[in-house]
This record gives sequence, structure tokens and C-alpha cells, in this order.
Amino acid sequence: MSRRVFDLRDVGNDEAEGVRQALATAGIEYYETPARILFGAPAIFVADEDFAAARQAVDAYQQQWRERAGENTQSTPILRRVIACIGLVVMLWLVWQFSPATLLGQ
Repeated sequence: MSRRVFDLRDVGNDEAEGVRQALATAGIEYYETPARILFGAPAIFVADEDFAAARQAVDAYQQQWRERAGENTQSTPILRRVIACIGLVVMLWLVWQFSPATLLGQ
């Protein structure tokens, strides 16, 4: 039998390729199921006896993936968000003030 080690639904190509490389580096044979339109989910499967090693390889890769993703995110300071919100409100008010319906008094 085989077991699903990684679900490929809604996964980017770069992350899926990284998982494939992690399994290949660990020397684990795997196969993939294709995406179906109505049923069936794309996934990577391994043999039962390789599942524990495959799970470790995938978990290690996902940890590296999370760390890289965390390094690339920058939080926006709250002041910039407040200024953007105020600017949006002012722009909407100006559009409303200078719309033809407002100018004609309707």
C-alpha cells in the first residue's frame, strides 16, 4: 500500500518542486496523482515503509519554507495604514463632491 505524504492542491509549483527534491535527496521513491476536474486531489504518495522518512523530509522542507517566507514579509506600520485609510476617505469624498449629480443639485 501507499500513503499520501503531501497534498498538492493549492500549492505553488516552486513549493511542490521543493518537496519533490527533498524526497529525491532523501532517496525516497514517490508517485503523484494528477488533478481531476470533479474529484480526486493531486498529491504525492510514498510506500508504507518509506512514510516515516518521507514525512521527516517533507516536514524539514516545510520548516525551511516557513522560515524563508517569514524573512520575506515586512509588516506595515500602523501609521501608514491610518494615513492610507484617511487618504482613501478624502478621495472618495472629493469624487462624491465633484460628481455631476452633486454639482447639478440632484
